[in-house]
Amino acid sequence: MQYDVFISYARKDYEDLQTKEIIPGNIVSRIKQLLDDNKLTYWFDEAGIYSGDQFAGVIADAIEQSTVFLYISTTASNDSKWTINEIATAKHMDKKIIPFRYDESKYNKSILMYLAPLDHIEYPKNKDKAFGQLIASIKTYKHTLELAEQESRRAAEIAKQREQEKLEKQKQELEKQLRIQEINKQLETLYTEIQKKQQERASIDIVLDGLEKQRTNMENELAFLTGKASSYEPIEEDVVVVPGWKATLSSIWETTKRHMRRLYRFLLATIAGIAILFGIILSLPSVRYTPEEMYQRGNTYSKKGNIKKTIRWYRKAAEQGHAEAQANMGLYSIQGIGVDCDTIQAVEWYQKAAEKGHAVAQYILGDFYYNGVGVTPDTIQAVEWYRKAAEQGHTSAQHMMGIAYENGYGIECSEPTAIEWYRKAAKGTGSAQEEAKNALARLHALADGEANGHEYVDLGLSVKWATCNVGASSPSIFGESVEWEKKHNWGDGWRKPTRNEMDELIKKCNWKWTTLNNQTGYSVEGPNGNRIFLPVSKISGSTYWSSGFYGYSQRFCALTLSSESIWVSDYNDYCNFSIRLVIE
Repeated sequence: MQYDVFISYARKDYEDLQTKEIIPGNIVSRIKQLLDDNKLTYWFDEAGIYSGDQFAGVIADAIEQSTVFLYISTTASNDSKWTINEIATAKHMDKKIIPFRYDESKYNKSILMYLAPLDHIEYPKNKDKAFGQLIASIKTYKHTLELAEQESRRAAEIAKQREQEKLEKQKQELEKQLRIQEINKQLETLYTEIQKKQQERASIDIVLDGLEKQRTNMENELAFLTGKASSYEPIEEDVVVVPGWKATLSSIWETTKRHMRRLYRFLLATIAGIAILFGIILSLPSVRYTPEEMYQRGNTYSKKGNIKKTIRWYRKAAEQGHAEAQANMGLYSIQGIGVDCDTIQAVEWYQKAAEKGHAVAQYILGDFYYNGVGVTPDTIQAVEWYRKAAEQGHTSAQHMMGIAYENGYGIECSEPTAIEWYRKAAKGTGSAQEEAKNALARLHALADGEANGHEYVDLGLSVKWATCNVGASSPSIFGESVEWEKKHNWGDGWRKPTRNEMDELIKKCNWKWTTLNNQTGYSVEGPNGNRIFLPVSKISGSTYWSSGFYGYSQRFCALTLSSESIWVSDYNDYCNFSIRLVIE
């Protein structure tokens, strides 16, 4: 069964552990009622039966069958080992995680890396809107997945149709080859039969010819003896022996018995050899099944809920080098499903799968090194494994590479490189895609499009504004500082803004003094909610060129910014200022 939401919570927040009575007005019951009111299905541990490997498997199955993982963050849940394992499982399955912070308690360190980058809902600071934000987040993500599934189904149908066409062509070609083989075989049989008949016919002709000569000699000799002929010259005869049929059958029978005895001895030896070989094959599972077949048998038992046989076949496939089976053994080892909970063993399995190029294993191994799970914490190693997974298109790994470059975790801090990785993740799937888009918006790098390789943002004004200054690789960098006559190289369409377009930017947008990557400046939010960032020197302020004169003077118009004021003024053309271009 599929669920919209998996609810992860602490039992202490729901019921009195001594009396087993539900706490009136508890946050868990309120959220359940909210989901019911909005016709959203959910999985919820009503009975609190946390015990044994079987239930651990039930939890993992429920998370896998849920679209969104809702974590109710409280003091009790942040101390619960079960909620920690549930969050780790949801992250491994790349589920959309929504932290709902009911109080201001800090996240457990074991899950801090998973939850810190996520957008969370703060109930204490925004009680009136928190529940509405929760429902909006769940429905928005659900709708996004439905659209992706529709596109995936269309692609699958196209692939299926192409595969059927391919199979039909292969069938026709196979039938053609079989017909050719059949004709060749029939011709070979026919040629053999013709040759045999020709040989039989030749033998008969020889016998008949000999008998004919004997008859002629006898008739000539009889004519000579009876006086009908004056002389007798016998014709030289060929020796023709026509054996009796009994002698012929006896010879054939003796020859047949001799060959039958040889054939009998050969068959006995062959049967004995086959029996020995078959016994050896039956004793070797690795010979009976390929690693892929072993892995598929594990999948079959997993669907049936037979954990013991699932582990058995996954382990066999993993020992034969099957990467997906190795990754599954890593997951079961970290969760303690069907095997002892062993983080060191989990690291070994994930390491093997990662070295074979398994992207999910590479990403999980990066998490292990970052958080020190089963290994010594090492951000450099973490980034290397994140990079390997990211280069294979793993969305969550690409998002983590963006975080690493943005904050300098295990690598030199680089905002432009962070933006590049965030943009790759924003084109992916899953919860990390939305988180990457949020990061781009926070960095004022979430573009609406590009022209000639340069991105722009639609603020809802008469023109679209570039995301970066001329000569800059990210929004928080000043770029080139040039005289008014300096020409840009952004190609057709891009130009300096006019005086009216600068006035429009000032009057119709919301300007907020802020800091982006240690650079002060203004976050400019348009009427439609989209934003750009204009870097401004905190000490001396900054100025941006426009395209024309300031009124009737011979001086040029420019936008001047400081931490306290925003205005348009006039300057000589030899001044060196920044440029932020626009496009229609």
